[in-house]
Amino acid sequence: MATIITVNPLSGPQEWEKLAETLFLKASSIRNIAIAPNNIVSFVYPLAGNEAVLGLDYRSLPEQFLTVELARQRQEIFIAGPLTLLQGGNAVIARMPVFTDPPINNQYWGTCSVVVDIDKLFELAGVTALAYQEARYKR
Repeated sequence: MATIITVNPLSGPQEWEKLAETLFLKASSIRNIAIAPNNIVSFVYPLAGNEAVLGLDYRSLPEQFLTVELARQRQEIFIAGPLTLLQGGNAVIARMPVFTDPPINNQYWGTCSVVVDIDKLFELAGVTALAYQEARYKR
């Protein structure tokens, strides 16, 4: 998503929706994707259940803004978490800064965030089953 925006900073929700839908089909551990030009969330996928995040200014949430800023300063993906979600479960949030002038990276556009359900990711990777088998073996 960040690459598409870097290449086409005038893209918008119509293009982003198609990409997000494709990502969801390929990665079932993704809970949602948020795109925030100028650090204000203007797109979230899926929208259902995430309506409250639209219009969120990351600067109003110091803990989240810190991770957005670290990604921008480092000019690379920053992984926040694991953390407990209000909706339940555990997640990590991948923050990807978007610059419109690579490789110089002076023109900060905003950020893309992907919330990954870490419990589901571990289950899909077989980590949960492995831990269960190990616990049974130790008895």
